Amino acid sequence: MDTSLTMEPKLSKSQKCVLDRILEGKNVLMSGMAGNGKSFLIEYLKETLTLKGVYITALTGVAALQISGMTLHSFLGIGLGQKSKEDLFKIVLRTPRITSVLRSNFLLVIDEVSMMSNDLFEKMNYILQKVRYNNSPFGGVQILLSGDFLQLECINKDGILNSDLLNENFETIILKKNFRQNGDVTYKDLLKRLRKNRLTDNDIKILEQKSLEAITL
Repeated sequence: MDTSLTMEPKLSKSQKCVLDRILEGKNVLMSGMAGNGKSFLIEYLKETLTLKGVYITALTGVAALQISGMTLHSFLGIGLGQKSKEDLFKIVLRTPRITSVLRSNFLLVIDEVSMMSNDLFEKMNYILQKVRYNNSPFGGVQILLSGDFLQLECINKDGILNSDLLNENFETIILKKNFRQNGDVTYKDLLKRLRKNRLTDNDIKILEQKSLEAITL
């Protein structure tokens, strides 16, 4: 992969770790709470990696719009993805434009991956292996997964956290530095507790007061 990046912005230690692993050609699961720079790093990779294509996808249309990408289903050309993996592979083969992209050299970014079912994860692996004539995991495609597993759950509850494909082929890196609320320690700590459903009585009072202030604006 191209390592001749433009002037690198000031990244946190954990962001730099993700970047280094991507440049080494590794698969990465990047997690962490909102405001820790996941979307920023995705955009940075998109703008600076030149020897590989970078395709930005997400599990829903709304999430895809927020990162100027497309849904994973659309990228793979599998519609709703509800058919068997064998039938989905046949559908993909009927679209030369998609098979051409899937056989190229690229980094696949999947955002809001906490919503991804293990079934879809397995189907994607099968399709990429078959399309690329490569029995390596995901047909040798490099993948960056991004999301917060404490925010959005998989709809059918069978998510990818316990997947052997994930645990054996991805390095998990948790972004720890909060950029968004960096100057407001009280609010930052409140959000950390909210993320883990551990709000204190004082936290609730603060949120209620903020809600009242927003209503009166």
